[in-house]
Amino acid sequence: MFDIFKQDIKVGDKVRLSLTTGKEPEGTVLEIGENFVLLETEDKTKSRFFDKVIGGWDILVKMNKVVAGALDVSLVKKNNGFFLTKIYL
Repeated sequence: MFDIFKQDIKVGDKVRLSLTTGKEPEGTVLEIGENFVLLETEDKTKSRFFDKVIGGWDILVKMNKVVAGALDVSLVKKNNGFFLTKIYL
Protein backbone atom coordinates (compact mmCIF):
# COMPACT_ATOMS: atom_id res chain seq x y z
CA MET A 1 0.00 0.00 0.00
CA PHE A 2 2.86 2.43 0.71
CA ASP A 3 3.85 2.16 -2.96
CA ILE A 4 0.44 3.60 -3.86
CA PHE A 5 0.96 6.34 -1.26
CA LYS A 6 4.28 7.29 -2.87
CA GLN A 7 2.60 7.46 -6.31
CA ASP A 8 -0.24 9.67 -5.03
CA ILE A 9 1.64 11.98 -2.66
CA LYS A 10 4.61 14.23 -3.42
CA VAL A 11 6.78 16.55 -1.33
CA GLY A 12 4.94 19.85 -0.84
CA ASP A 13 1.45 18.32 -0.87
CA LYS A 14 -0.83 19.08 2.07
CA VAL A 15 -2.38 15.83 3.31
CA ARG A 16 -4.52 14.33 6.05
CA LEU A 17 -3.41 10.84 7.11
CA SER A 18 -5.83 8.28 8.54
CA LEU A 19 -3.80 6.29 11.03
CA THR A 20 -4.64 2.82 12.31
CA THR A 21 -4.77 4.40 15.79
CA GLY A 22 -7.77 6.51 14.73
CA LYS A 23 -5.84 9.79 14.69
CA GLU A 24 -5.87 12.01 11.60
CA PRO A 25 -2.74 14.20 11.48
CA GLU A 26 -2.70 16.92 8.83
CA GLY A 27 0.26 18.75 7.36
CA THR A 28 2.62 19.47 4.50
CA VAL A 29 4.80 16.62 3.24
CA LEU A 30 8.49 17.44 3.82
CA GLU A 31 9.97 14.05 2.96
CA ILE A 32 8.90 10.61 1.76
CA GLY A 33 11.27 7.78 2.62
CA GLU A 34 11.33 4.07 1.89
CA ASN A 35 8.81 3.37 4.67
CA PHE A 36 7.86 6.75 6.20
CA VAL A 37 6.47 10.20 5.53
CA LEU A 38 7.57 13.37 7.36
CA LEU A 39 4.84 16.00 7.86
CA GLU A 40 5.02 19.57 9.10
CA THR A 41 1.87 20.87 10.78
CA GLU A 42 0.65 24.47 10.77
CA ASP A 43 2.35 25.07 14.13
CA LYS A 44 5.66 23.95 12.49
CA THR A 45 5.78 20.63 14.40
CA LYS A 46 7.51 17.91 12.38
CA SER A 47 6.22 14.35 12.75
CA ARG A 48 7.35 11.13 11.07
CA PHE A 49 4.79 8.41 10.35
CA PHE A 50 5.78 4.91 9.31
CA ASP A 51 3.94 2.90 6.68
CA LYS A 52 2.66 0.37 9.22
CA VAL A 53 0.39 2.95 10.91
CA ILE A 54 -0.96 4.67 7.77
CA GLY A 55 -4.36 3.26 6.83
CA GLY A 56 -5.33 5.90 4.27
CA TRP A 57 -4.90 9.52 3.23
CA ASP A 58 -6.60 12.56 1.76
CA ILE A 59 -4.81 15.02 -0.49
CA LEU A 60 -5.95 18.47 0.64
CA VAL A 61 -3.69 20.57 -1.61
CA LYS A 62 -1.57 19.19 -4.44
CA MET A 63 1.72 21.02 -5.01
CA ASN A 64 3.08 21.13 -8.55
CA LYS A 65 6.33 22.64 -9.75
CA VAL A 66 6.67 23.76 -13.33
CA VAL A 67 9.89 25.03 -14.87
CA ALA A 68 9.22 27.60 -17.58
CA GLY A 69 12.38 28.79 -19.30
CA ALA A 70 14.49 30.58 -16.70
CA LEU A 71 11.60 30.77 -14.23
CA ASP A 72 10.90 28.24 -11.51
CA VAL A 73 7.17 28.50 -10.84
CA SER A 74 5.28 26.77 -8.01
CA LEU A 75 1.59 26.08 -8.54
CA VAL A 76 -0.96 24.79 -6.05
CA LYS A 77 -3.91 22.77 -7.32
CA LYS A 78 -7.13 23.45 -5.44
CA ASN A 79 -10.45 22.01 -6.52
CA ASN A 80 -10.61 22.58 -10.29
CA GLY A 81 -7.84 25.11 -10.78
CA PHE A 82 -4.20 25.97 -10.26
CA PHE A 83 -3.01 28.95 -8.24
CA LEU A 84 0.40 30.57 -8.59
CA THR A 85 2.22 30.61 -5.25
CA LYS A 86 5.88 31.44 -6.00
CA ILE A 87 8.10 32.55 -8.87
CA TYR A 88 11.87 32.22 -8.67
CA LEU A 89 14.05 33.97 -11.23
